[in-house]
Amino acid sequence: MAQVLIYLSDVRTIRDAKIRDAHTREAPTSELDSTSSIRWTCMSIIVVRRVLQTFDEVGSAADCVIKGLAKVRGVTEGSKDENAAKTARTLNEYLKTSWNSAASLHQELIRDVDPDNVEDRVRTIMQEKKSDITTLDDTWNVCGWAEETDEAIVKLAQTLREATSGVLDRFHGAVLPWKRDSRLEGTQPTPSFFMPQFIPPRLLIQRLWLCVSALRDVSSIGWGASAQKWKKLTDLSAPELTIPEMRNFIAETRTPMETQLWRLQDLRSGGFVYSLELFIQVIKSSGKAALRESSRELYGGTFLAITRRWWDEYERGIWTERLLVDLLRRVLPSREDSSSDQIPTYIIDHFLTFLADVLATKSGSHVRDAISQIKIYSERPGYPSEVASEVLSRLELAGT
Repeated sequence: MAQVLIYLSDVRTIRDAKIRDAHTREAPTSELDSTSSIRWTCMSIIVVRRVLQTFDEVGSAADCVIKGLAKVRGVTEGSKDENAAKTARTLNEYLKTSWNSAASLHQELIRDVDPDNVEDRVRTIMQEKKSDITTLDDTWNVCGWAEETDEAIVKLAQTLREATSGVLDRFHGAVLPWKRDSRLEGTQPTPSFFMPQFIPPRLLIQRLWLCVSALRDVSSIGWGASAQKWKKLTDLSAPELTIPEMRNFIAETRTPMETQLWRLQDLRSGGFVYSLELFIQVIKSSGKAALRESSRELYGGTFLAITRRWWDEYERGIWTERLLVDLLRRVLPSREDSSSDQIPTYIIDHFLTFLADVLATKSGSHVRDAISQIKIYSERPGYPSEVASEVLSRLELAGT
């Protein structure tokens, strides 16, 4: 089935290209073409969902990453998942601080500068941003142990692509290429692709830190005498800082590495929430197509198909609840979302109702977080939702 979907996708791509060549590159897509695209997307999501339920290699690959994270602790006490969670929290601090420091340096490097004063500018940055440089040095120096984790995550991503026969590659933002990084030439090879939801932490932290190494080269050797001829200062920064999917991943996820662990645990159990995440991501990238009334039956039916009988077919854990609450942050509209980025109200209502079913008898900080998010949404002008109010009442009543 996955191979058939790939074939249909290729046929559609060729057809669309011919239409553009015959008319204009801005030729509007007909309603029929739009419906066909939505049907393909919905079928593909269902196929991915089924593959994750039945393809044991995906669960095994996810479990290998979890085992690697647990092994780092060097202890035998406690469960594998508990020890992996401790490692994930440590990695989360490293990644967040590294990203913030690298982003701070990047903002300085993209400022206009007189070409004759480049070296002076670099030396000034190294002095004024000494704290960020120290942070990047420290985090990179302590991440050597994460190499095995990186390898397991790269293997997982490859297994996911193979299990779905490449269908994942057709979803917007699900599989991205690692941008070429000239600073890594002559060192260890970089994977050709990555998934924003499964980031090799050591590799990313290294690429963020390389900015510091490059700055030191320029500062000590001199711009003109440097062995590497940078075309502009921004080349010193990690390419990931300018990738929208990566920036959104860091900005929208409070605890990237812990959330990644929950996603690994979800994949090990059948990938239910991961399927929902793909579904929401596809809708957000579909533009206004999802907002059309004609899309309601297809998208709404797909959501219900994904969630149907999940209680009987899925090994549940606390990670399920936490991952769903994390996804809620992307389902509900934010002030930064344009109208084309927003999830249709009918999908929001479906999601809120489902979330209430999952959390109705639960407690904890993640439940309080969900209540807070829904309360803000229900009180937002222009977004009346009776469902949101009902769900809020259910969750608040369960917590009393």
